[in-house]
Amino acid sequence: MQPTYVLSHSSNAEYSFSLSYAKALILIQKILRGGGKLLQTQSTTATAPPAEVKKERATAGFIISLIGGIIDAIVAMFIIAAASVIGGLGDIADLGVASGLGVALATWGAIGLIMAILVIIGAILIYMPGKEVVGGILVLVFSIISLPFTLGGLIIGLILGIVGGALGIAKK
Repeated sequence: MQPTYVLSHSSNAEYSFSLSYAKALILIQKILRGGGKLLQTQSTTATAPPAEVKKERATAGFIISLIGGIIDAIVAMFIIAAASVIGGLGDIADLGVASGLGVALATWGAIGLIMAILVIIGAILIYMPGKEVVGGILVLVFSIISLPFTLGGLIIGLILGIVGGALGIAKK
């Protein structure tokens, strides 16, 4: 086993390396001439730096699911806006039925917005390595459940959610 050395130079840079004894003596002489210090560490085994492992991300599933969730959210916000207009007109005309309809539509739109937010959260999970399947299932389930609330984002959000969720589960 070769000892591990730490090279400390006047530039405050430190380098860890392992050398044979003869090469280490030659290096020590060069370092001392240049104003640096060479210290032997406690470890007697050389360790290589860990190799970087690139994890592939399910980018296609993420993008398609995110677009589907955003479309669902926009449709839900339009439903909420329409509900406030209907409720406001009901108050102006003193029609109790229209006010009640406005409240019901606002609740319906709020539930649709919650579904859209959960689809967006699922899309973000699809982009995280190791959580693609959970995110894909979340996107699939809440895209389908949002069908009665936002018409599945006018059907476009539903289709994008199903495709994106399936791609997330397939890790593509």
